[in-house]
Amino acid sequence: MIVAVSTSHPALYIFEGRRQVLICEIPLPPRTPALHVKFVPSNPDLLVVADRNKDMKVWEWRSRQVHKTFAKEHEKVVRAMEVFSTDGDEDRIVTMSSDQSIRIWIVDQQNTKSIASVLSNSLLTALIVIPSVRHDVTSHQ
Repeated sequence: MIVAVSTSHPALYIFEGRRQVLICEIPLPPRTPALHVKFVPSNPDLLVVADRNKDMKVWEWRSRQVHKTFAKEHEKVVRAMEVFSTDGDEDRIVTMSSDQSIRIWIVDQQNTKSIASVLSNSLLTALIVIPSVRHDVTSHQ
């Protein structure tokens, strides 16, 4: 599956990769183009979308319905997003924003608020998540 985003006509376009065929178009509200789109690892029928208005939604792309909307906790636009499964098969979202924060969310939890956050003293420019690595983390100053 391939997902493409249009900013001139806000929509998500989902293609079947092998046949290179458009299989779904999800119109988005005007002036809210998607900035980041990721499939949910345990359920590829779900897409996580972060848009310019600081909204983050989980879409069931086959039905073109919003499955969940997360609370707007970032003060500025989301600059990076990763979605991964934990060892306990719990899907999580990590977002990094221009407001210098990183937040962690649970996809299937009823709560729409982040479960953890980190605030940086400097501008954050990149994000990578390696969920299978476990180690102690100490604060570096």
